[in-house]
Amino acid sequence: MRTTELLQRVQDAALDSTRPLADALRAAVAAAGKLGSTELRQWATRELNGYEEPIDLPDYRKVAAPLLMDYTFGYREVTGQNVDLSMLDKEVHDWINTVPIRAGVAEIAALASDRDGKSVRLTFAGAAPIASMIKRNVEDASFLNIHAVYFSVSRSSFTGALDQVRTRLVDLVAEYDLQLRQPGVSVEDAAVRAMNITVGDNSTVHLNAAQGNQGSISVPTAAPATEPHWWESGWWTTWRTLGAAIVGVSTVVATLLALDAAGHI
Repeated sequence: MRTTELLQRVQDAALDSTRPLADALRAAVAAAGKLGSTELRQWATRELNGYEEPIDLPDYRKVAAPLLMDYTFGYREVTGQNVDLSMLDKEVHDWINTVPIRAGVAEIAALASDRDGKSVRLTFAGAAPIASMIKRNVEDASFLNIHAVYFSVSRSSFTGALDQVRTRLVDLVAEYDLQLRQPGVSVEDAAVRAMNITVGDNSTVHLNAAQGNQGSISVPTAAPATEPHWWESGWWTTWRTLGAAIVGVSTVVATLLALDAAGHI
């Protein structure tokens, strides 16, 4: 199949909001193989399967969300209380309202389309230490019992992340079409010039075509991965109520079981 036809499939799938985003990304993987773009294939595959730690995430996969807690204080029961920065150590202030979304696009789409409330409760591996930190930093915590610490992520944040991926795929093909209309530009050269998808964090996806092209395009080198702090580690798990967590998010539970078996959690 020709390069133009492959990229047209990417664009058609990305523009059709009734089709799963995964269709467009699989077409992008096929196009990347044809074009010899390791970077495009890697990006599209990560969007399909999720970003494993410690791979850094594109900016559009880091969403703002408040940190909440459920607790009892004596006989008083409170749910969905905002955690103030004064309750936390300074070392966690920089990340405490930013949630990394590492799941694949199919799972994100399921969370975005679920009608069970306007937000999703996400807990994390460091929730228990955060709860201990809160108790240590508040006055008169002898009667304070914290039952849950979690982020409340708007479903629109998941939709926004998916839209960013669709837009990047459409931009890719649109740029290819524009370049192909330039005088003297071959299919290969047009692909080289178009394959420049910014995915966040100043990292860029480029095509290094095997065929001759006008000049070369450098690929920024990613910064070396650093050992994550304890509060940055762990896979995000999804909660609503206890019953909904058992019945309504079976795909997430299955994912967690698989991760547990593999030793990730």
